[in-house]
Amino acid sequence: MSEKLSETIKEYVIIIFGTVLVAFAAKNLLDPASLVTGGVSGAAIVIKYFTGIPLWVSNTALNIPIFLVGIPVLGWKFIKKTLISTIILSVALAVIPTMPVAPDDLLLSSVFGAVMQGVGLGMVLRYKASTGGTDMVAATLHKKIRHISIAQILQYVDGAIVVAGIFAFGVQKALYALIAIYV
Repeated sequence: MSEKLSETIKEYVIIIFGTVLVAFAAKNLLDPASLVTGGVSGAAIVIKYFTGIPLWVSNTALNIPIFLVGIPVLGWKFIKKTLISTIILSVALAVIPTMPVAPDDLLLSSVFGAVMQGVGLGMVLRYKASTGGTDMVAATLHKKIRHISIAQILQYVDGAIVVAGIFAFGVQKALYALIAIYV
């Protein structure tokens, strides 16, 4: 096996593992505690609260238009690894068993959910991929409004999702979600 192929396989294995960590944290730490930390998975938690639609269905449905708009703007090279990670995220959200770790302990759920998502997302981002969603929204919007950074756009988009979480779950849980975002 060539060194380049071996490195590519290693990259995808790490991206997949990181994505599964993100999914586990969302499904078994953040969602059971009703903590909305932003992103498409946060939006999916709000949608699940109001409609009962499973996280994986909302994650998939929300990401489809994001990818359709993002591919022509961001290019296939950028999108390729992110598409795989996004698909893995939806599949993982569907197949990982529901095992709420600490649904009644908001501090534990927010800290460990954030740490697990952070480690997983760090693994994904290390290899120039993302789990899709609001990262791609921010990158796409940045192409059109260059005077606002991707990080600022992401803060606005994710902030709007956290505000939606306030309406769904109340201020107390939103404050714990802010702890998770900070961590």
